[in-house]
Amino acid sequence: MGKHILIDCYGCRISLVDNFPDLLDTIHTAMAYLDLDLDLYDTHVHKYDEALVVIAIGKDSHVCLHSYPNLGYVAVDVFTFRTDANPTQTMKIFRRQFRPDKIRATSIKRGKVDPNRDMKPKTKSHTTQWRRVKTTGAQIKKTRDKVLNAFRPHRSDK
Repeated sequence: MGKHILIDCYGCRISLVDNFPDLLDTIHTAMAYLDLDLDLYDTHVHKYDEALVVIAIGKDSHVCLHSYPNLGYVAVDVFTFRTDANPTQTMKIFRRQFRPDKIRATSIKRGKVDPNRDMKPKTKSHTTQWRRVKTTGAQIKKTRDKVLNAFRPHRSDK
């Protein structure tokens, strides 16, 4: 059965996701981590107006990376049909390389359809400490504003 992981990296530093050689090195590091033989893979790189795309394709695996530097967003697709490989572990490599504020991974098992099993993909998220602080601050401000509005006299009360 194949293993497929889709990784979304949000809030990446632009300088880390806007360089083809670095993106290619990151894919090679991920493939080496999965013990995939780089010599057996075709690697392609493409530059579009708003995106950089790096793809490594092999007999039983592929890694595809779409980088949108102006958005600070990277989408990674890792698939392998090898039973001894765990593509979920590559998430560490992408987190270390791109330093996203938030990273989300969705795992999908491929090649075996069981009608009795829930087909919903498993999703994991990780949010950096700084993103949590910003979110908590925004929630506190919103709550404060609600409380203050509750105690303000309304025009009909005058």
